Amino acid sequence: MSSGALHHCLFETAFGVAAILFEGNHSVRRILLPGDARQATEKRTKPYSPAGGVLPPEIQSLSRGIQAYFMGQPVDFSLTPLDFGNLTVLEQQVLHAVSLVGYRQTKTYGEIAKQIGRPMAYRFVGNTLANNPFPVVIPCHRIIRADGSLGGFGGGTDLKERMLAMEHTVRRRQ
Repeated sequence: MSSGALHHCLFETAFGVAAILFEGNHSVRRILLPGDARQATEKRTKPYSPAGGVLPPEIQSLSRGIQAYFMGQPVDFSLTPLDFGNLTVLEQQVLHAVSLVGYRQTKTYGEIAKQIGRPMAYRFVGNTLANNPFPVVIPCHRIIRADGSLGGFGGGTDLKERMLAMEHTVRRRQ
């Protein structure tokens, strides 16, 4: 795979088909959450060429990690090579703050806004997370409204609710 070329790989999870969009240099451009059907995910990845042959080790590791996550296992994604090039500095700050929210934890949009030094920017935080290109790796599903309701989610609120429920009901494997 040549550097700069965009590729995708589809893989099964316990919640359905997911996908990783990545460059030939192995940096992840986007993660597509499990959809209702393989066809919907395949349609979203159509502009990208399928990854032929053996996947780069970083992409293999990420797909295994996402599969493990959807099986209820906490996963450390800190070494995942993410491409933040299309994001503003402030959006990157939001995503970094959200990346620190641990398994089985939640924070509010307002708490993330305060954490990045912009306490009134809770709507900006929500808008940034609505466009989070790296769901699961940057766990935007763990960010909720101040009143305790779920708020929005790129994969839909049903998926957000399922992911949070899974994290809180599955015992940690030691």
